[in-house]
Amino acid sequence: MFADISIYDFNANSLYYSSDEISQYRLQKNQDFDRKGLTDYLLDGNNLLDGKAIMNDFFPHLEADIFLSHAHSDEDDVIKLAIKLESLGLKVFVDSCIWGYADGLLKKVDNKFCLNESKTSYNYEMRNRTTSNVYMILNSALHKMI
Repeated sequence: MFADISIYDFNANSLYYSSDEISQYRLQKNQDFDRKGLTDYLLDGNNLLDGKAIMNDFFPHLEADIFLSHAHSDEDDVIKLAIKLESLGLKVFVDSCIWGYADGLLKKVDNKFCLNESKTSYNYEMRNRTTSNVYMILNSALHKMI
């Protein structure tokens, strides 16, 4: 990484990239990773998940010159900035393009481990545990990245 900086009130109006280019960037970054089905992460066929394998597949470590983390509402502007920076030869990591999959992972884990007997709602305590664990995995991946 070059530097740790914060940008406030970023205005991407001078970066002219179409919504198609933004979507293509997002798609291309996502296609780089093979996210397996949840059962592929079960250890010995039990109800125990391999956290390291999940971290490697869902929240990969990449060598990047610039790491862009942002608010959800800024995603398109941040992707425009990433496209521009990559056109200058820099390797850019946009967290939402890769790590936006935490919610999808949580849904898979919760459907497997947290559904109540009725299969219409989740067990509150189990749901809290799965959320905590997935976000600890995400946090560990983030610290490796920076």
